[in-house]
Amino acid sequence: MNANRFQVPIGGLISSTTSDYEVQYLLGSGTFGVVTKCKKLATNEMVAVKILKSKKHIKGAEKEEMILKKMKEFDSHKFNIVRWNGSFACMGHFCLEFEELDINLHEFMQACSNHLKLVEIRPIVQQLATALEFLMRVGIVHADLKLENIMMVEQFNQPLRVKIIDFGLASDNPRACTGLTLQTLWYRAPEVLLGCPINGAIDVWSLGCIAAEMLMGTALFPGSDEYDMVPDELSGEDASIDACERASFVDLLTMMLKVDAAERITPSQILHHPFITMGHLVETFDNSNYSDGDDVTYASFKTSMLDYHSVPDEDRFAGLSSSEEPLLVNSTDDSECDNR
Repeated sequence: MNANRFQVPIGGLISSTTSDYEVQYLLGSGTFGVVTKCKKLATNEMVAVKILKSKKHIKGAEKEEMILKKMKEFDSHKFNIVRWNGSFACMGHFCLEFEELDINLHEFMQACSNHLKLVEIRPIVQQLATALEFLMRVGIVHADLKLENIMMVEQFNQPLRVKIIDFGLASDNPRACTGLTLQTLWYRAPEVLLGCPINGAIDVWSLGCIAAEMLMGTALFPGSDEYDMVPDELSGEDASIDACERASFVDLLTMMLKVDAAERITPSQILHHPFITMGHLVETFDNSNYSDGDDVTYASFKTSMLDYHSVPDEDRFAGLSSSEEPLLVNSTDDSECDNR
């Protein structure tokens, strides 16, 4: 790998001052860089390393690093956000090291016939809303929430655990982003399309689009540009529960997809919505064995929800302040490898 011609050879080494990283394979590639799965030789663990392609993207990478540092001060990995381990520069390339995760939500959906059941959607929305509530409390807008930026932690051992990744477009000063092109088109909020001032509500809009896509199996707004924009057969009480579930889900979607950002539901309100808490079912159908899939019943699922982080108490966010910001120290020499 060299600074003039960007190459990440499989089996090659990326080096920092504390460890060599043996490249296993490419996880993903974008405009600004690539993400590789690497074996960190100092600890013998697998990690993901994001490598920026060229020096012209260094400012964007340093901005992402600043956002990651700010979030890490408040233990962001506990709020369904990818764990960032640190940064280093090697041979003129800026590198970010993250925990290893599994497949992204798009790939997970493909393995599930391109759509999920409501009992699977619920914990995913709950975890993502928890992450967005955290981001709002520390004053950060992700600005690129989509299926590919939501990772499954372990699709087999923890099949419905998710984390948000890729803070390359994130900002802690969203007012300065007015008029910029943010968010992938299918998940782009109306205020971004119109060039209006933005805040964390744009991420809630994206979450609404994602929630609908998980159920339908297709994008809610599959526009090609900015201007282009079946139940299980049930009976009896189970049919009543299914109808109640769908009505509750549609109600939540409606609130997440309010065109007026000021009227859009907040992450905290999402976490207290009946679709997430299942309060409407507990009160009305507490003794039902309703099944929304081959082997997942309502009775067992309402218990398993406890495994996916219950609604956060205010104490969990004690000490979080959007005014606190870590000092970013920029490297003055990227010809050598250095830790940040």
